[in-house]
Amino acid sequence: MGGGRRQASDTIDYSVGFTDMARLGDSIDGQRPLAVIHAKDEASWQEAAKAVKAAIILDDKAPASTPSVYRRITE
Repeated sequence: MGGGRRQASDTIDYSVGFTDMARLGDSIDGQRPLAVIHAKDEASWQEAAKAVKAAIILDDKAPASTPSVYRRITE
């Protein structure tokens, strides 16, 4: 979509991205979108919507709680 970089020299498009994303454990009722996608064109929107749908699992059971700190990296 253009909102990130692959290399430090890449330009960022600040008008694209995601807002209002559903969080882990949120109750979804069909009235609220899973996320709001800000895309520069329809093709980019379709690609982002596909990625969001693939990343989210809807289930009747609440997910297991996750720790606030996933992993500590020390070197």
